[in-house]
This record gives sequence, structure tokens and C-alpha cells, in this order.
Amino acid sequence: MFENLGFQEITLIAVVFIVFFGPKKIPELMNGIGRGVREFKKAMNEVQGEITKMTHMPVDDQTIARPEPPPHKTQSVTAETLPYGAQVQTANPLPHENQSSATE
Repeated sequence: MFENLGFQEITLIAVVFIVFFGPKKIPELMNGIGRGVREFKKAMNEVQGEITKMTHMPVDDQTIARPEPPPHKTQSVTAETLPYGAQVQTANPLPHENQSSATE
């Protein structure tokens, strides 16, 4: 992010920072920033620990309610179960070598 900043840019930022806040206020600001960063890291570690703890917990089969799969229904296809005008198509067996050579 700051790889394009040279020595002159960093010096200018430091001078503006010192002029704007003054030499007495800068240590207080740095302490506040340090505390904020520490609290942020602490909160991140707590969240990461909770996630790790939750993902590594043993799972009881009794605590997870798994739905039963629906029963497999088989329905025979007859002329009565098809819509009006529909035709039943049967699967054709694969042609044998003798049949394929005879058709060519």
C-alpha cells in the first residue's frame, strides 16, 4: 500500500503530523492507537478461537436431526397412467455387429 512512498513523502507527512498535533500530544495519540490495535487483535483472536472450537467439537448423532429420505415410489407405466395421446416408447437394444454391417 505504501511501497511507492519515498523518503521525501514520509518526511512531509511526519512534519505535517508534528505541526498539526504538536510534540506533547503525539505520545498520547500513539498510546491510544496502540491500545486500539491490541484490543482489535484480542477480539480477532477470541473470534478465531470460537470458530476453531466450534469446528473441532465432536458431533453427536442424536443432536442433529436428519430427515428421513422419502420412500422410493415405483409406478408402472401403462396406457391408463399416460396422458391422452401419449405413447409408450420402449428402449431399443444396441445393434449387434451383424445387424450394423447388414444396414451399411
